[in-house]
Amino acid sequence: CSSVMWECIKPAAEPGDGPWAGCINRYPVQLPKILKRT
Repeated sequence: CSSVMWECIKPAAEPGDGPWAGCINRYPVQLPKILKRT
């Protein structure tokens, strides 16, 4: 398990900009209950 806190050093870009714009809605991924978390 890992926890991280980030400090914003500049304003966020407009929505729709950046490499994750087309797929960020797919995260976090839900894991089936049959899989073991390690």
